[in-house]
Amino acid sequence: MTFAKLRLLTAIALLLSWLGYLAYQALSVGRFPVVSHAQILVSTLDVIADVRTGVDGKPVPNVVVQEVRWPTAQQKLVGQMIAVANLSDPDTKGFAGAGRYILPLVEGEGGAYRIAGLPRSPGFDGYKSCFIYPDTPVTRQQLEVIPKPADVGLAPGIE
Repeated sequence: MTFAKLRLLTAIALLLSWLGYLAYQALSVGRFPVVSHAQILVSTLDVIADVRTGVDGKPVPNVVVQEVRWPTAQQKLVGQMIAVANLSDPDTKGFAGAGRYILPLVEGEGGAYRIAGLPRSPGFDGYKSCFIYPDTPVTRQQLEVIPKPADVGLAPGIE
């Protein structure tokens, strides 16, 4: 009977050790946004922009482009203010105050841009929310590894 008790105590000790290790991993690793590959792939313009906060705490729809990530043919937008129609919508997630953000954009109506949504796929009709990402080294690294096509006329509507 003592051998069975020893095996039980060993199993309990191993279980508690494993749970402790998982708790340590969960609490020690920082929380950071994960850039959606699908959203970046459907966007026709990827920019890093300064987003300001309005008096109501929501983002102001007019942003100043600091960097154009893709397509490189749109470098003329750097330093310009562009309108992002759905930036202050409640369905746009990821805004945490004024600062620089990665904005995956698509062309909208009336010359304004819109935050690209997640595309439809089999078994998934799309997600109503759109996501923007803070410009941090972690999100930049994720953005770098997402493959985009060369700028050789593959994106319709892009000069």
